[in-house]
Amino acid sequence: MKKNAAVQHLYRFLLLFLILWLLNSPTPAQAEMDTPTDTPTPVVSDTVEEWSLHSGLLYWANTCFAEELPPPSTLKRQPVAGGILRTLETTTAESCLTYLNLAAADDGVYY
Repeated sequence: MKKNAAVQHLYRFLLLFLILWLLNSPTPAQAEMDTPTDTPTPVVSDTVEEWSLHSGLLYWANTCFAEELPPPSTLKRQPVAGGILRTLETTTAESCLTYLNLAAADDGVYY
């Protein structure tokens, strides 16, 4: 009878140890998905040399930096969520370096 009681105590101890070990074991790591969950949609299809983003509006410009025969430069704006593309200003070839270092703010874009 003493041998049976000792075996029962051993089983209870092992069961308690197993339960405590399972409760304290870390949760298994979950693999992160490698792929994006959506397909990106291009916002701009123009040449972009300078750009700035603020308050959901994307401003971009093409300039003549390091070009031998400079074209006119343009400054454009479009909402990132989609909307009307606006050409804010176009310069001549002589002043094509106007739109460098764009910085957008709540009240517009600075260059």
